[in-house]
Amino acid sequence: MVLIAGNPGAGKTQLMLHVLYNSMKRDLKGAYVSFAETKGQFYEGALNQGIDLREMEERNLFRFYDMLTLPKEEFEDFVDYS
Repeated sequence: MVLIAGNPGAGKTQLMLHVLYNSMKRDLKGAYVSFAETKGQFYEGALNQGIDLREMEERNLFRFYDMLTLPKEEFEDFVDYS
């Protein structure tokens, strides 16, 4: 697990998107934990960079977790996802 942290606008999301996408192209799994934006907003931002996360999700290579509204069952899934 890798934590990318920094101030707003530092480029954390863009860096993470490209690292995840290139990893998923090699069939490695990835996940994104959001404390601030919805899945729709995040996926739209990724599409603006040419990255289709819905496709990766359909291939079971990507999961998005909204930590602001995450039910207990999804949290358990998040912990077990590998």
